[in-house]
Order: sequence, then structure tokens, then C-alpha cells
Amino acid sequence: MALVGLAVLATSCSPEAGTVESRPPLGVPPAQPNIVLILTDDVSMNLVAYMSEVRDMQEHGIDFTNYFVTSPLCCPSRGTILTGKYPHSTGIETNHWPNGGFGQFVDDMDTSLGPSLQRAGYRTGFIGKFLNGYEPTPDASGPAGAADPPPVETLTTAYVPPGWDEWHVPGHSGYGHFGYDLTTAVDTRTGAIEERLGTDEEDYLTDVMAERATSFIDRATTAPNDPAGPFFLTVSTFAAHPRSPGGDAEERGVRFPPAARDRLRPARPADWPIGWARSEFRLGDCGDPAGGGCADVAFPDPAAAATFNQVPSDAPEWMPRRALSPERIAELEAEYLDRVRMMQSVNDLIRSVRAQLEAAGVADRTYLVFTSDNGFHLGEHGLDTGKRTAFDHDVRVPLVVLPPRGIEPVDRSEIVQGTDLLPTFLDLAGADIPAEIDGRSLAGLLGTAPAPDDWREGALVEQHRSRPIYESQDVDLEPGGPPSYFALRTATYLYVDYGVPGAPGGRLDEFYDLRTDPDQMANVVRQLDPADHAALRRAVLEYQGCAGATCQAVARDLPDPFG
Repeated sequence: MALVGLAVLATSCSPEAGTVESRPPLGVPPAQPNIVLILTDDVSMNLVAYMSEVRDMQEHGIDFTNYFVTSPLCCPSRGTILTGKYPHSTGIETNHWPNGGFGQFVDDMDTSLGPSLQRAGYRTGFIGKFLNGYEPTPDASGPAGAADPPPVETLTTAYVPPGWDEWHVPGHSGYGHFGYDLTTAVDTRTGAIEERLGTDEEDYLTDVMAERATSFIDRATTAPNDPAGPFFLTVSTFAAHPRSPGGDAEERGVRFPPAARDRLRPARPADWPIGWARSEFRLGDCGDPAGGGCADVAFPDPAAAATFNQVPSDAPEWMPRRALSPERIAELEAEYLDRVRMMQSVNDLIRSVRAQLEAAGVADRTYLVFTSDNGFHLGEHGLDTGKRTAFDHDVRVPLVVLPPRGIEPVDRSEIVQGTDLLPTFLDLAGADIPAEIDGRSLAGLLGTAPAPDDWREGALVEQHRSRPIYESQDVDLEPGGPPSYFALRTATYLYVDYGVPGAPGGRLDEFYDLRTDPDQMANVVRQLDPADHAALRRAVLEYQGCAGATCQAVARDLPDPFG
């Protein structure tokens, strides 16, 4: 259901027609186009079916159907997007210091996304979730002891990292979706302030981000700014991440909190937060205006029927052996429905951004990009809830690019990764791509042209456990989840190397033959020829030490156990 207030804003605050005096011919990419990146949190592939705006982007844009994150964990994956480097290159391996978090980002800050595009002449803005460990102030609220050491010599109130002209970013409190602190700078040259937003209906974080995003576009396309000048905006939602413990007492029973208008209507008025308007649909809004559509949401998702509550054969020791109970499955279904409802406000956000781009007259010179930092599972492969595995539900996520009008829509099956986003944006901006970048530009794939002959053969994925002393501080802690691993994912196999002694054959590894087992349910690592297994291990070792061009070399020359 559209958010009326934001739709009105998207048209009422826009400049009059004719702001842009000259436009590139249709089908010709503009020089230094505007770029808007909508980066979501924990959004799995199965949620896209309930997001009409993303489906429309797929229909009219470039849909990368084999986009894999470099890590199925928030901060390492976002670190990759900001730097173009794998987690083992950035040092952002987990969510928190000392082997992750914002503190590990400092060394790459000056060559990261914002500063690089700012140097290329772009007006830059960041709205929403940045990196775990970033806080508006040194003593901001968060898990006890979780704050990283200050990333600069003097961390002042309302700190803004370099490279961003506008900044609207909460810290850990953003995980509550209500009642959060927000660092706000409409122009970072004149300083930033710290805001405190409450628990009123209009304080819902995704909605606040939508209003700030449309306002940024309005400012970037009207005087005193040059209307023809390019801008880069990242809108980084906390949805559909579960809320963190604590916070507003009325919200403590809601793990995945949708906007008020999208929620399941409670049976008792006393269960509804004071002052909120009741949701329009009895079952909430799941993306279908006819009654909200929530009654039609299938759980488990039909695409996961073969894996739901089923453990792979010869599964590694960390995986559960006991089936989920009927009671727990009912709870997972309720959480899945709330995740679907939660994404409706993100859908509204995308609609508002697109409307503002049209109203400002810059839609035909703007690339709109939608993706997620990682996926999520709710019962697939017999797992409860989480995201740290190498299975597709956790590492294969949407990447959709809506290009300027006239560029032919297409589905791209090439394997692409988060390392590719920064070099793509630099390429579109006409800027040099630093040699130390681990990924490659996707600019040549934003159309129907064939991929280069030397395109990568597979994705490289890594997952690192926090050091035990810090695990209790991790907002994404998964008791009983997988240990650290490195994985290779090609079109024909998934190989997961845990690097520890295990079953006969030497290691506790996993190998799935995707030619016959696309659902990744039969671990056949014991059936591998020893020479092939050794080749896979060597590739993992090369991957662990790669940087820049060597990462690209590893990815385009992976072993073929079927050759």
C-alpha cells in the first residue's frame, strides 16, 4: 500500500518541469549519471515477490540473478560494498572490534565509496545504516562494551566520516526501528547535529529515511546546486533486520516490526501502541491492495519446499539433527509474515524515490540500484533463523539496476559480487578504478552486450566467527551457527571449507553438485576424488591471501571437479 504522505512530498517539494535543460538520447548512458543505491538489510530473495517496485525494476531494468555477497553478515558485507574489497582484505570480518566493525574501516575510509565519488565531482549523501560500531557520539547507547575505539584522534559529537555532503545516520539504536538517535547534516561543511526520534507512528525509521531521501534529491536538483551536476545517494535501511533487544516496552514482542499501517491488526486495542492509527487491513499489508494479501502468502515459500525443515545428508556437525517442532514452525510463519509486511515500507520508500526522480526531471539520467547486504533463513535446511551459512538463501540476494530509459532490460546470469559495486559506480562516474580493488566493474553488463571472456567462474564467500569474548555483543549472534569458513560458489557446485579436522577424508567440508542437487541437500564431499578435493582446498588458500587482481584471477580459474 502506498504511503500517501511520502507520495505527496515527492511531488510537492519538487522543482517545476524543465529543470534539466539537456538530456542524453534514449539508449545512450549519460556522462556522469546520478546514482541511487538502495541497500537493504537481511532481505532474502523470497521477499521480492511481495515488493511491486522491485518487480517493476526487474521488468524494466537489469536483473542480476546470480549476485552473491562476500559474507552473509551485515558489517563485513557492507564493508565490501563501501570498499570493493573482500572481508579478509578490509579486516572487517565480523560486526565488532577488534576483528570487525567501524573501527576496522578507518584504513580504507579515504578510498571508499563516498570520498571516491566526491572527488569525481559528485554530491554525496548517506541515509540509514552505515557500519556496526558507528555511533553518533562516543557514549551512544548500544550493547555494553560494543563501541569500537574512536576512529579519529578526537571523536566529537555528531561525527560524520569524510566523503559525504549529507548524512542522516543512526547508530546501534536504529535496530529498534523506533526510539533512535540520528546524526543529521544537510551540509556537512557547516556541521552536524544529533537528533532523538521517539516512538510515534511517524518516527518509524524506514519512513523517516524515505522523507530524507526525497529531500536530498530535491536539494541536489534545485538552486543553489547545479541542476545538471551529478549526485550519489545511498539509502541503507535497517529493514528487514530484526529489532534489537530492549527499547520500547510496547514493541518487545515484535521481532520484525512493520510500519503501523502494514501491521497485523491486534485482537485487543490494549495491544496497540498508544496514539497509533490502526492498520487498514485486518491481517496487515503484504503488498496486495485487495485485503492486504497476507492471507495469500505461502509459508514455507514454495521455492524452499525441498529444504524446509530438512537437514542435508552427511551434514556438518554444527547443523541441527532435530526437526523443528510444529509450534516453532508456527512462530516462524508469523515472523515471515512480519518480514513481508516490513518490506512494504521499503517498497513505499522506493516508490517515493522514483517519483521524486521523475518530478525533478532526472530519472532519465539516473541509475537506481536495489540490493541487500545478505539473505536470511527461516526453517530452510532444518535451520531456525539466521543468515551465516553458505547456502543460497543466505548468500544469493537481489541485485537489480534500473538504468536511464532506453537501455534494454535484460536478465544477467553472470556471477557477480559485492566487490563489483564500487568499481561499477566509479566506472559510471568516469573515475579511475584503483588497482587494489578486488572486484570488477559491471558497467559493461548494464545492457545486452556479452560478458568479457575472462569473467569470473565463481563467487568467493567468507564467514568469520567473532572472538568468544565479543560474541555476546553481536546483534547477529547465532548460537549453534556455523564456524568460520571460506566457500566457493560456481554455476555447478558449492564448496565450503571449514579448515578444521573432521570426517574421514580429512576435513569437515561440504560439497554440493548443483547440476543434480540445486537445493543443496546432498553433501557429497566424501565422494570427491582426492585430487579434486585437494584442488578445491588450494583454491581456498589462494582466495584467503588474494588482493586486487589476484582475487579476480582466483575467481576466473576455479577448479572443475566435473571436467
